[in-house]
Amino acid sequence: MTGECEFLWSERLGWRRSVMVVLCILGCALSMPTSTTANGDEVEEGVPCAQLEFPELVVDEAMALVREGRGEEALHCLRETSVTFHDFAEIWEALGTVEESHGDAAAAGQAYAQAVELDPEYALAMLKLGNWQAARGQEGEAIALFQATIALRPDSAVPFNNLGLAYMRQRNPDAAIEAFTSGLLTPEDGPSRAMLLNNLGIVYKDIGDKEQAIKTFREAQVVPNIEASINLAGTLLDMGLYAEAEEEMYHGLQITFHVAGLKTLAAALAFQDKIVAAAQLILDAGLPRDDARRVVSEVAHQLAAADKGMHGVELMTAFGLPESEDYYHVAMMLSDIHQYILSMRAYMTALRMYPEHERALQGMGVLLYKITRFRDAEKFFYRFLKVTKETEMIADAYNGLGAAVEMTHSRLDLATEYFENAVKLNRKNEPAFFSYVHILARICDWRQHDELFAETRELIDSGKTGGIGPIFALAYPLTDGQMCAVTKARAREAVNNIIKHRPEFVPWVPDYAAVPDRLGVAIISADFNSRPVGQLVQSVFGMMDKSRFEIFCYMFEHHDGSKVLVDIAHSVDEWFWVKGMSPLTVAQMVNNEQPHILLDLNGYTDGGRQEVAGLKPAPVAVNYLGFPYTLTIPEYNYILTDRIVTPPEQHASCFVEKVAFMPNTYMVNDHKQNQLAQIEGEFTPDDAKNRSLPHKDEELVLANFNHLQKLGPGTFSLWTQIMFKHPDAKLWLLRFPKEAEPHLRREMGAAGVEASRLLLTDKFASVEHLRVKRAASILLDTLEYNAHVSGLDALWAGLPLITMAGGNMARRCGASFLRTSQIAELLARTPSDYVDIASCLAASPAKLAGIRHRVEHQRMNGRLFDTQAWAGEFERMLRMMWEVAAASEGSKSSNLVMAGYNGW
Repeated sequence: MTGECEFLWSERLGWRRSVMVVLCILGCALSMPTSTTANGDEVEEGVPCAQLEFPELVVDEAMALVREGRGEEALHCLRETSVTFHDFAEIWEALGTVEESHGDAAAAGQAYAQAVELDPEYALAMLKLGNWQAARGQEGEAIALFQATIALRPDSAVPFNNLGLAYMRQRNPDAAIEAFTSGLLTPEDGPSRAMLLNNLGIVYKDIGDKEQAIKTFREAQVVPNIEASINLAGTLLDMGLYAEAEEEMYHGLQITFHVAGLKTLAAALAFQDKIVAAAQLILDAGLPRDDARRVVSEVAHQLAAADKGMHGVELMTAFGLPESEDYYHVAMMLSDIHQYILSMRAYMTALRMYPEHERALQGMGVLLYKITRFRDAEKFFYRFLKVTKETEMIADAYNGLGAAVEMTHSRLDLATEYFENAVKLNRKNEPAFFSYVHILARICDWRQHDELFAETRELIDSGKTGGIGPIFALAYPLTDGQMCAVTKARAREAVNNIIKHRPEFVPWVPDYAAVPDRLGVAIISADFNSRPVGQLVQSVFGMMDKSRFEIFCYMFEHHDGSKVLVDIAHSVDEWFWVKGMSPLTVAQMVNNEQPHILLDLNGYTDGGRQEVAGLKPAPVAVNYLGFPYTLTIPEYNYILTDRIVTPPEQHASCFVEKVAFMPNTYMVNDHKQNQLAQIEGEFTPDDAKNRSLPHKDEELVLANFNHLQKLGPGTFSLWTQIMFKHPDAKLWLLRFPKEAEPHLRREMGAAGVEASRLLLTDKFASVEHLRVKRAASILLDTLEYNAHVSGLDALWAGLPLITMAGGNMARRCGASFLRTSQIAELLARTPSDYVDIASCLAASPAKLAGIRHRVEHQRMNGRLFDTQAWAGEFERMLRMMWEVAAASEGSKSSNLVMAGYNGW
């Protein structure tokens, strides 16, 4: 059992126990006695329930029938007498209990609510109604009821326990800790105290305070109980204390046998390489064969999750592998430890034995997707769709199909259809829902925009992010708090992996008192190639002073054959190919070089591995360039930025990194070194006509060359307003993706602008794309997510960039470019200002020509494209980071501001 699975199991156990305690153990403390009347009189025997004169006797008789196993008679009795004694709260509470035991949840809820309405001080009914609400995910209502129960019965531990569990489900650990701790102050002891301590320990474990969790689980053993033993042993396992976990779980199983305890003990043995002993333990437990196989599989998965996948394979081999299901589990474990070829073989073996094994088909599709064989993944997801019968599984199959098709970057309409089918079948499938929202945004289908994003915000506010990609969320209409929640959800997996690997990793410790002759800088990325990040950093490392800096690059992707990659590899001291390696292995490789600073150029973009920096193979870790927002991982010391994209007042909201402010724009570029030829000479109207393009010398050409997923309905509305004011203007966009075109033409027509004025073209070859884009008059920025590389491209091509500073880093890059270029008049303060600036330039060819002249002058004489100057500033910043680390011996970081900022 993994730590996470154990957490979920323990929480559910705690929940069941709390309900049990309420209904059974402590029922007499909160309700009328079940064997006697309120006056102590014995129930009259032999009288039919409906003929009893007093409601107390009815309740006692009904409960007696339940104890005798005559639940149907009890239900009939209470339903009938609830009419006669309709104003007696205890009748309704008892009816709710029996209805719930017979599976009629709706009737039970109505009965509990009626009991509370009749007697607002009836604590047991209020507690049961809270449990009923919580079981349906209505945590806010449940919390209010538990709090009301506490007000009525502050001496009872149970409502405090249930309140704490509700806060746990809301992912509110602070409130859960307060609830459980308050419950410990009640006079109850014994099982109730153990229950509260056990659940409190789970919260401490979940937030990473393992020491406090261990202490609390030990306190919970004041009454020997298997739950606390399992949780304590599981925490010891997470900390790598395998022998201690073995001893604890061995003693725990002497109290009571529990399958979860068996799993934990087997895992403790296997982690110590006692594979045969672990297999024998499970065999000797006397479980049915299928149950024993399930235990072996779950223990093996726990080993795989801790990078001990081969131990898991050995355990399953020791136990025996006769069936398709076993090969399926082996395949999953091999995939978890990045043994993709062996995993594929195991999946295929499982499918040869049983071609319709649903999870093997799904797992094979996921594996092929993971290794970017998207068309092959599509085939297996399609086979999965054909064999599965359960609605939720069908939804999963459609979601897999949609994901595989989308990543081919073709047939996006088909991918949209697949995601839509998944959502229709199971709207609670969060990955499918968020993928559907994303792909509609990607193809600019905004017909459900407001409705879907309202639902998205509600889900995020309730703690459900379903794997939303933070890089895409930056363009969504979210509050800063919601964006922060999305990022933290993505960080959680990385943080858990960092904690898991930390016992196996020993970072090097520098001599902080010594001044290094050469500062070691490790740089990790999957984008040292022709992607935008690679293009931006193509020359900068070669410009750095190698007598003072030693640079190591670690590439998470394969060689794409580009000049960009070759240039970067030749400009650094050491180059390492690390595709397919585990984060722990890469961190160890970085650690071997003993760098002082590590730069992560990926962040939460494709191929990123935050665990590498998080293990601290370099004392200072820096988030830069790939992901323009905080990573919310405490092990990162800095984010390299500037004061325009990250104003100090914005930084405090969610960022865990300290800021390192560059004096000009934070974004390096390489245009002056490798894009000079594209701005030499002229791109004439005849050149434009040969490509069926408009030209600025003959008409007003408004343009944007972003991927269209950066465009939202708010920005497009501003563009149509500008076009409405200038009837001769054309709007030039890239057909990227092509599926967006009909939606954009529909939106334009709806805004009263002829759709024929919209021009969409395919992407141009990289060797000429900047030259061709010089045919445009003005570049209109996307305000949902600014033009980053395409914004630099436009300014390099001489196009005025009209933008507006938004609420996060991704929406403020254009402002940073303009500030560095000293062209402030193109920066709008409001949406109407944005329209006015564009309209003013469009109406005045002389003003437009003057602005273009300034843009062209700045590209060769200003700081925006001065890569050599940026490299010097970067070197100074790295030195400042190390000086701060050395002064505190690596214990703290400080916000850094480099001199040279001149404002506007």
